[in-house]
Amino acid sequence: MADVVTLGETMALWRTDQPGLPVNGSRGTLGFGGADSNVAIALSRLGHTSKWISALGDDELGAMIASGIESEGVETSVQFSKSHPTGLMVKSPSKSKERFVSFYRSGSAASSMGPADIAEADFEGAKIFHFSGITPMLSSSCAELMRKAIDTCKSSGAAISFDVNHRPALWDGQTARATYKEFCGEADLVFGDREELSLLVGEDLADLELLSRVAELGPTHVVLKLGDEGAMSLCDGEVLARPAINIEVIDTVGAGDAFVAGYLSALLDDEPADERLIRATYCGAQACTNPGDWEGSVTRDQLDVARGELVS
Repeated sequence: MADVVTLGETMALWRTDQPGLPVNGSRGTLGFGGADSNVAIALSRLGHTSKWISALGDDELGAMIASGIESEGVETSVQFSKSHPTGLMVKSPSKSKERFVSFYRSGSAASSMGPADIAEADFEGAKIFHFSGITPMLSSSCAELMRKAIDTCKSSGAAISFDVNHRPALWDGQTARATYKEFCGEADLVFGDREELSLLVGEDLADLELLSRVAELGPTHVVLKLGDEGAMSLCDGEVLARPAINIEVIDTVGAGDAFVAGYLSALLDDEPADERLIRATYCGAQACTNPGDWEGSVTRDQLDVARGELVS
């Protein structure tokens, strides 16, 4: 049994060494990345039990991803498809929101998942079910898959954690809004940046009003990721803010997933709201000091060493 269960696509990742568009002769590193497995790995490093559910192609890239995630201590439940391949992502390093990234996921094994691919046993004992807005965007069957997963977890008493994680390449924000609102209404925890939370309420608002308006949709925890400005949260009526941690940024990709993992980790540890935000901003910042989607995720030992400095 796992404390946290995640569900979503993870793709093979070719990361170029240099920023910008890849060109003939570009050098890089082969790895993997996906929002939901990133969170699962980060939670495992922080000392929690986590599980990742997905589908991969029955190919070399799929085998690499499965073994890599398992090597991080994450329990996996993966179906290997002989008719659909593992997805691929190509990206360059970035120190800001502006980055080159291209996805080759149409017809992938994960996009073909549906409600029949999960069962109650997949979520047995979970305290939290976490997912992102990416998965229901992959296909109509994936959207139905997420609805079944949420219903299953709610009936067993697990908290539902939803990171909007909007991807314009998958669909237009206004088109996606109804689906995001639907899942926000089912969630106990909702994470997003200003643009993503604004999509949920349909207008741009000041941060405090934005948090309140999202909370009116149903979640008891609304967490606003502000990047180099830090973060804010509204939990059970209490508003908190935390400044960003000063670090040398190498690559911002994956920072949002590490942030979410830090928040969920503190929640699992029964930490108060201010400590949850402190841990989240620390984990998000440290992820920026290492290239890759999840490689910069901190360990429990690193967190313990940093704890005194974080609360000062």
